[in-house]
Amino acid sequence: MKVSFIINSSKRRAGEIVQEIQRVFKDEDYEIVPTNHSGHAIELARQASAKCRTVVAVGGDGTANECVNGLMHSEFRQMAILPLGTGNDFVRTFPQAESVQHLLSALQQNSYQAIDVLRLSSGEGQEYALNIADAGIGAVAVGHLAHAPSWLGPRLKYTWAIVKTLITARNEHLICRMAHETWEGKAKLIAAANGKCFGTGLFIAPGALVHDGLLDITVIGDISLFTYLRKSSSLRRGDRIDHPEVCYFRTPRVELEGPVRMEKDGELSFALPVCIEVDPGAIMMLEV
Repeated sequence: MKVSFIINSSKRRAGEIVQEIQRVFKDEDYEIVPTNHSGHAIELARQASAKCRTVVAVGGDGTANECVNGLMHSEFRQMAILPLGTGNDFVRTFPQAESVQHLLSALQQNSYQAIDVLRLSSGEGQEYALNIADAGIGAVAVGHLAHAPSWLGPRLKYTWAIVKTLITARNEHLICRMAHETWEGKAKLIAAANGKCFGTGLFIAPGALVHDGLLDITVIGDISLFTYLRKSSSLRRGDRIDHPEVCYFRTPRVELEGPVRMEKDGELSFALPVCIEVDPGAIMMLEV
């Protein structure tokens, strides 16, 4: 039972989790591999897939995203997530182990489910997303988060970035070309979702399924900051937003155009234009 723990060493609890893994997995065949820079988990996951039964991403959505991007360049794509981030949005859709002991028990059950992955393609190259890719205020917030004051704690950094985004971001003219229809206009955000949540628990795509071979597209159009804040309670509850400027679609493929960048799983990605497609059942994810 060879398991590779790829752990985001920048997380405050990383040392504590390492000790817990060493205690719980003392009789198992495993390795612990810490990351030492952004993007490092991509290469570590690719290397681990050649020798390990399961790659465990120990971190947040960004760490899981990097592991997926590494595994998508490998033949053996079996993984699990041990949530250690601030957002942990993907596991709100597809729950994972709540503790190291819970993870060991789940691994011993050896039950996995094939789930979809999003493939993003542009003139800059190709990347993958596990949870959600979006253009608009999501990417702006991720950019602000990267420059948040270092003295703020993780959750306050998120709050600071979101507040700054809501105050400064403009609605931009975007084009969303889907398999059978096109949406065009000013938008606050267009999200292409595999999972349901982003932004630390906002249900941007409440009906999304990770194994249906489809993107759930949510368009939040030309609405004001006041309206967005007033409707944000629906996002927290997991309800669809009832507003003429908010639209929902399902499609296997979408092309986005406009003067903005995208973010995927909490990390900045390509500038538009970008094509997003579903890679059905591309990853075997541990069931708990």
